[in-house]
Amino acid sequence: MYKAENYTWFRQYFIRLLFAVVLLFVAAQFGCSLCSCTVAQRHRIPDKLVVLAFDDGVKSQATIAAPILKRYGFGASFFVTDAAKYLDAWRDENYMTWDDIKNLSDDGFEIANHTGRHAKADKVTKEQFRAELKCIEDLCRQHGIPEPKTFCFCAGAYSGRALEVLQEKGYLFARRDYRPELPYIETGRIGLVYDPAEDHPLLIPATAMAGPTCGYDCLVQAAEMATAGKIAVLTFHGVPDLDHPWVNTDPAVFEKFMKYLHENGYTVISLGDLTRYVAPTKGHSDPFEPIARRLGISSEQVRQTFGEQAQEIKH
Repeated sequence: MYKAENYTWFRQYFIRLLFAVVLLFVAAQFGCSLCSCTVAQRHRIPDKLVVLAFDDGVKSQATIAAPILKRYGFGASFFVTDAAKYLDAWRDENYMTWDDIKNLSDDGFEIANHTGRHAKADKVTKEQFRAELKCIEDLCRQHGIPEPKTFCFCAGAYSGRALEVLQEKGYLFARRDYRPELPYIETGRIGLVYDPAEDHPLLIPATAMAGPTCGYDCLVQAAEMATAGKIAVLTFHGVPDLDHPWVNTDPAVFEKFMKYLHENGYTVISLGDLTRYVAPTKGHSDPFEPIARRLGISSEQVRQTFGEQAQEIKH
């Protein structure tokens, strides 16, 4: 005979089961939001945090620099172009193939976007800039490489319209050099240390540009600037760079400097690895304001200097 207590037990069981199903459904629907909350709990920026960046896809980055980086367990970003499409006057054998780039990715290094044809962002329209980004994105996809989410402005040239495109496409971080605050050519030039509390994540300044005028001592001095929440962003080209002697880094100097970073307890990461420490939404809402303040001019003057006026970039 059916008993009332059995019915009561069954009803309570059914209600609990239904509640559990609803919870699972909600978790599935809003899982991304829950995950983002976890990601938002980032690590405190330690002293001696260094980002390594390699530009232009020079062959020696794969044959000489990468093995040294692997030996020390360092991260790095390799900002690549589609060299075959724009290196008319350069020797193709001096640049990485896509097999080389794929091997770097498989070894855990970040492959980042440097435009298809090494285009200067202040010389192209938004549509052209979008196509330049897509060229590298498509090639990465074709070769089984994760789609790039960080970018480097070619020849340090940037514009408001380019920043808008990067934001539209969901890029997390972008690196420039240290212009216009500092002149590009100067012996032993130390650039600007990256301050996540101030600098916009799509206009991260370089702290040093390695080359004949910025060798071992210069690089050490730049790395030592990574204190008090600031991050040193160090840029290399070829190790060596046979086509561009003005950005050539001697392999012996490079190895000595990597050994210095290792022996002195530096944390060495890629630009994309910054998400462990920095929210891509962090920084001033007006990307040009920190630059303007350093120059002692208005943000609007900076905007005018770098092409058409851009809408204020907000996150």
